[in-house]
Amino acid sequence: MYHEVIAATGGLLFIALGITRQRERKHLLTAGVKAESPLVWEVFVISGVCLIFFSFGLIIYQMTK
Repeated sequence: MYHEVIAATGGLLFIALGITRQRERKHLLTAGVKAESPLVWEVFVISGVCLIFFSFGLIIYQMTK
């Protein structure tokens, strides 16, 4: 159960980081500073969602075993 909690926490942190990067990017663009590609924050959000699905899958697997 320990690994599942770490994976879920990591997924939530990746999602939070992706949202924060998106907000920072918008702020930089309004200030006229060149920002990184939107692909960066999309990768963080997608990897966070994958980690959460993985952890829920592990939890369900452990419950049925």
